[in-house]
Amino acid sequence: MAEGTMDVSDASAAREQECLPETPRLQYLAVRCNDRPIDLVPAFSPAQYVYSAELDFAEPGFAVDAVPAEGSRFANADKFSSTQLVAPGARVTSKLEVEDVDGKAKNGLEYSVRVVRLTGEEAKAST
Repeated sequence: MAEGTMDVSDASAAREQECLPETPRLQYLAVRCNDRPIDLVPAFSPAQYVYSAELDFAEPGFAVDAVPAEGSRFANADKFSSTQLVAPGARVTSKLEVEDVDGKAKNGLEYSVRVVRLTGEEAKAST
C-alpha cells in the first residue's frame, strides 16, 4: 500500500469512531451461557444497536456482559445484570440503555439483543 493511503476497512473504522465520541455508547458487548460465549449477529460494533443470538436446546438461559464507553453509563443496569431463562422455542429481548454520565435522557441510546432458544426439533429435521 502506498504511503499516505488507508485501507478501506481502516477508513470505515476511522469514520465510525469519528461519529461516536459525543454519543453515549458501549465499548464491549457479549452474550454467554455460563462460561460459553454465544455468537452475536452481527459481530459487536459500538455503532450497531440491534443484535441477535441463538441458544442451543440444552442451554437454558443467557447473560449479557457489557461495558459502557468512557463518558457513558447504563441507565438500566438492573434490567440486564442477571441471567435470563429462555423456554425452548421462545425469544427474549434484552435492552441496554446507555446515557451520558450526566444522565441527559435526550442523549440516550438503546442497544438490544434478541435471543432465541432452539426447540430441539431442528436436529430431527436435518437427519
